[in-house]
Amino acid sequence: MKKSICIIMALAMFGACDDDEDEVTPIGADGDTVVFVADFNAFTPFERIFISADVVTVIGDGAFEASLAIAGDDPGSIRPWRIRNGSCADSGSSVGGSGSYPDVVIGTDGTGSVSTVVRNTLDPNDFQHVEVYLSPDQTDQDTDLLACGDLILQ
Repeated sequence: MKKSICIIMALAMFGACDDDEDEVTPIGADGDTVVFVADFNAFTPFERIFISADVVTVIGDGAFEASLAIAGDDPGSIRPWRIRNGSCADSGSSVGGSGSYPDVVIGTDGTGSVSTVVRNTLDPNDFQHVEVYLSPDQTDQDTDLLACGDLILQ
């Protein structure tokens, strides 16, 4: 009898220690507010430019608010941007339509910022990132990136 109990307890303990890496604990529930910030890397020769972004979404709302700020840029520059699925290293599709992200216009002091509401969902359990482009005529994600920042859950 003691041997049976020990075997049952050993099996129960083994099952409790099983690390199933496929299981992901979902973040948030409907109605929860989730905040992300972007960790940017500006590409050569734009390392002097400081870029910050934050994204706020309410789960289940069907929209999110995104803000982008740039400092240290060339006055008069126009910087298109967008949020994409995936990471900077493995970019995916754009989140939201082409008109979802108004360009950032850089003022005479070298700064510019914009906020927008994107009518699309942003899943906090997936990877997303922010891409900032050189100009409205240069928006190819392979050759025209000024900077890229992976969104990090706060």
